[in-house]
This record gives sequence, structure tokens and C-alpha cells, in this order.
Amino acid sequence: MYIKNLAQLRKQDMKIAGGKAVFLGEMIKAKFLVPEGFVILASAFKLCKNSYEIEDDVTDEILANFDNLNSHEVVVRSSATVEDSVNDSWAGIFESYLRINRGDLLSTIKKCWQSSLSSKALAYAKQRHIDTDNINMAVIVQELIRPSLSGVCFTVNPINKNHDQLMIEVCHGGPEDLVSGKITPDNFVVNKKTKEIEEQNLFAKTGITKKQIDNLVNSCIEVENFFTHSCDIEWCIDGSNLFVLQSRPITTL
Repeated sequence: MYIKNLAQLRKQDMKIAGGKAVFLGEMIKAKFLVPEGFVILASAFKLCKNSYEIEDDVTDEILANFDNLNSHEVVVRSSATVEDSVNDSWAGIFESYLRINRGDLLSTIKKCWQSSLSSKALAYAKQRHIDTDNINMAVIVQELIRPSLSGVCFTVNPINKNHDQLMIEVCHGGPEDLVSGKITPDNFVVNKKTKEIEEQNLFAKTGITKKQIDNLVNSCIEVENFFTHSCDIEWCIDGSNLFVLQSRPITTL
């Protein structure tokens, strides 16, 4: 078996599913709202690594799990086994892809695998004194959410390192343009104890409400408390639903 449902993953699965996938599994267990999906384990990567051609039995398992999602398009994210630890974030090093259909799924998974040996990955591994032979790649496949608002939340203010403040960035639609730096988002600094907004800059004019901000603040504090470390959280809002798309430790404090 080369695949696990995200809901099955636990901390002991780091070496087979990677930190990104395991954190999603742990959040599902804790009843946070996470888009449904599965992870193609690092064992599939090891099996296909020499040629990056996907074996027939792996292909069959991937496509069967895709069909079970009942989503015409998905998000495909790298989840390396060295990724998202409290010491090494690898943020932006490996590849993620949005709006992937069934016909493009297998080729996109191979692109994620190949990013394990990209120039960015090799340079970061050298900087962090990590043996590249230890970089094994799991791949997350999740249903695609089409949100009205999305963004990131840092549970510690990344500007002044104030642990009593969190910072929220908000944009229209999905988070891809925000994460890639193509747009300037609305920005809010919120006191974690009083929940009051202490600073705001409305660059994107998203119209996010105080109620939505309060809900987001409460949820992100719950994520931080659950993991017991400061978090960089990617989120989105679809109707009345607040989805957590990703959480990684903040390694720059």
C-alpha cells in the first residue's frame, strides 16, 4: 500500500508521509476543518525514484483514491520527510500545484518528486548540513476549495517577535498570489489576549469582518496550543467554513 488517507496520519508517520502531511492528519484528529485528501507515501517515491516513472500498481491506487475524493480538481503538494520540523522549514523550496485534474495528476506528482533535487532544494540542504540522500518525497492530494477569502496567520508577530500578538494577512480568493508575493494583502496585528486589532492596513480591501477575524484568531490560537509551538498557518474561508490548509512551525524566532 502506497497511500494513506490524511485522517490516518499521526506523528510516527513523519518518515513515510513528511511533516506537512502529518500536521494535517493531526489537525483532522483534533477536529480542525481540513480539506479531504490523501498522501502518496515516500515508499512510492523510493520505488520510482530512478526513472520518476510511476509503477502500474501505484498508478491504480492513486487514481482510485482521486476518484473517491469526488473533486474534479485537486491541490497537489510536496511533503518531504525532512520538511516542516521546528528547525528546518523548507518553505517555498518544494513544489505545490493548484487546479489539477485527473488527466494531469500523475505528471504533477512526478514534478513534486523531481523538486526534491532542484537547485533550491540542494542549496538549502547544503546550508542546513542535510544529506540529500535523506530527502524522500511524499505527495499530498487534496480536494480544491474555492474560497472567498484566504491568507496566512503568524501566531507570533514576525516583525517585532512579540508573542502576545499575531499577524493575519488576507486576500480575495485563493492564497496562491499572496504566498507567491504577487499581491499586497490586508494586514492585521491582533492582541492574542484581548483579541483587539492593534494595527491594520487595508491594501487589498477584502472586506473581512470583525466576526471573521475573531473566528480566525480563536482558531489559530487553538492550532498553536495544539502543537505547542508558534505556527505559520495557511487558511481560507468558504461560506461559513474556515479551513486550515497548512500549519508549519515558525523557525525564524
